Amino acid sequence: MVVPGTLIYAGFGPRLVAVIIDSLLLTALMIPFIIAIGIFMFRMQNGEPSPLAWIVIGVSYVFISLIGLLYQLIFIGKKGATPGKKFMKLRVTFPDGTYPIGIGKAFLRMIGYMISGMICYIGFLMVIFDKEQHRALHDKIAGTVVIRES
Repeated sequence: MVVPGTLIYAGFGPRLVAVIIDSLLLTALMIPFIIAIGIFMFRMQNGEPSPLAWIVIGVSYVFISLIGLLYQLIFIGKKGATPGKKFMKLRVTFPDGTYPIGIGKAFLRMIGYMISGMICYIGFLMVIFDKEQHRALHDKIAGTVVIRES
């Protein structure tokens, strides 16, 4: 456990780089499903849509959603950091520095991500304006902070 008062909160820059790294990793995991969707969409434009095409496209979208969901829930909820955060030496903790935050709190953070996206990403930009703890909307919703590991 980290002693309160010794936490170094992560600012916007390192958090943004971590998100970019995670986005690249997630995209790599999703490529087979993206290709399948592209192939079947192309075939549908050049002929009759088949039931198989709709099934493959639907299943691919489900897997893409599951990959994104499980990536966040498992890495944040169970490990305290996604690979991008780990690379940037960041960790998602409770305000007292304890982690992991658990699947429930990680799910609340994901709801915050969605809300932030719906309001023109303002929730993510809150990190810049919260001068003390650099908390984004999803941190406030889940009761978490992102700290730099020393």
